[in-house]
Amino acid sequence: MLKNGVKFNDKHSIDNWDLLMVSKTIGQAIPKTIEIDIPGRDGKLDLTECYGQINYYNRTLEFTFDCFQDYKSWAELLRQIKQHLHGKMQKIILDVDPNYYYYGRCKVDSFTNDKQIGHIMISCDCEPYKYKLEKTVIENDVIAKEVYTYQNLYREVVPEITVTDTAQIEFENATYSFSKGTFKNLNIVFKEGTNTVKILSGSGKITFSYQEATL
Repeated sequence: MLKNGVKFNDKHSIDNWDLLMVSKTIGQAIPKTIEIDIPGRDGKLDLTECYGQINYYNRTLEFTFDCFQDYKSWAELLRQIKQHLHGKMQKIILDVDPNYYYYGRCKVDSFTNDKQIGHIMISCDCEPYKYKLEKTVIENDVIAKEVYTYQNLYREVVPEITVTDTAQIEFENATYSFSKGTFKNLNIVFKEGTNTVKILSGSGKITFSYQEATL
C-alpha cells in the first residue's frame, strides 16, 4: 500500500515521526514576466523570453500533519522535527511522487492541539523546479560517424562530459574537441526534448551526466 507521507532529507514523516499528513499544497512556479508599457503602442511589449528560457519565482510547499502520540511526548517530538528541518535546506520527496524531489528551506510554522490531537504545519520555500531523483548518466562508445540522442526534461542544462581517451563531437553545427578527463562546456546546452550529438573522431568512451528537472 502506498504511503502518503513526505521525506525531508533522510527523515520520513511516517517512519521517523509517526505523523499523519492531512493536507498538502504544492504551489506553482510563477513565471518571471518582463513587460514594458510603451506610450503610443497598443498592449505591452513582452520581453519574458528575450534571454532564452523562461525564468520562475520560487514555489511554496505546505504540509499539515496530525500527531496522535500521548500529549506528554509532543514537546520532544516537536524538538526533534525542528532540530532536523527548521530553517534548513532540505531535499523533499513526496510518497505519491517518488521519482522526483523538491529542494528548499523548511520551517515549522505552528504547532496547535485539539484535545488529544496535535497539529503541525510545515512550509517550504523551494526552487521552482522539481528534479529527477537520480541524475541521468549515459555512456557511449566513441565511434566516428555515430549519432547519439539524449532526452531532457523541461529545464535547460549543461551536461558534464567525461571522456576516457579523446573525442571530437558535433553539437548544433559546432565542433568541440576533448582530451581525457571531465568537462563542462557552457556552449553545450541540452534543451527540452531530444538533443543530438554526432561523434566525429576519437576513441574510448564518452559519458554525459546531467540533472533533469521539470515544473
